[in-house]
Amino acid sequence: MIHTIYRVFFDYEKEERWINQMSNMGMNLVSSSPFVYTFQEGEQGKYTYRIELLDSLGHCYDSIVRMKQYEKEGIECIVTRGRWAYLRKKKADGPFDLHSDYFARIHHYGKIATMYGILAGVNCMNGMIQYLAYLDRGFGASLVISLICLGVCLLLTPVFIATLVRRNRLKWEQQKE
Repeated sequence: MIHTIYRVFFDYEKEERWINQMSNMGMNLVSSSPFVYTFQEGEQGKYTYRIELLDSLGHCYDSIVRMKQYEKEGIECIVTRGRWAYLRKKKADGPFDLHSDYFARIHHYGKIATMYGILAGVNCMNGMIQYLAYLDRGFGASLVISLICLGVCLLLTPVFIATLVRRNRLKWEQQKE
């Protein structure tokens, strides 16, 4: 049986944990689009899921080559959304860790922090520009767009900061070793 669940995540690690919890309850991810997850009932805990931010869009050559590499390792790509890839591997095939060393994890967190930082910054700037346009012209749509952009900025900034903290913590741990 197929189940569609609507959820909003801004932190990919929380999303990944939730998808793995669903897998442990016998709900295997078969599709994902923004805020919509489709699961099929199956064997409990059959898969481990990982979410990865790719270096380029999912349909680009680099990403396709990477997915082919993953297939050889028994990793299945469920879906790519922009630069995000939803991956799974059978638990019976062993542990599934995409970023096993400090350098790889630090790099991955750096990519994610950069993406969130840019998105938050662009939305913040656009929100302020739209607000100034509203003050100058009194156009109501500018105020609405301003509030939406500033709201997105407020949602993304804590995730950006948390990702930077995780990256910096890993750097600190790496230096201690």
